[in-house]
Amino acid sequence: MDPFTIFGLAKTLLSAGPTLIKTVGGMFGDSASETAVRMANKIEQIDKSIAPFEVKQKHVANELNKLSPQELERMGKVQVELSWRR
Repeated sequence: MDPFTIFGLAKTLLSAGPTLIKTVGGMFGDSASETAVRMANKIEQIDKSIAPFEVKQKHVANELNKLSPQELERMGKVQVELSWRR
């Protein structure tokens, strides 16, 4: 994924919050659920910081960059579903 796509995904995930990420990730099977739970847990930790939203978004993007291509694809599916829920 290109940096702009990753940054947009980070924004969506951070805005949705950990609970919704876990719920939606569970809709796509075990591997997607596992990836979603891991990312949701990281987002929960990042979101607890006092930093501005943009700084949090950058930290989430950095975590997304650590994922494998398959995991990024799964999180992309979660992002699409989250966008329908807004």
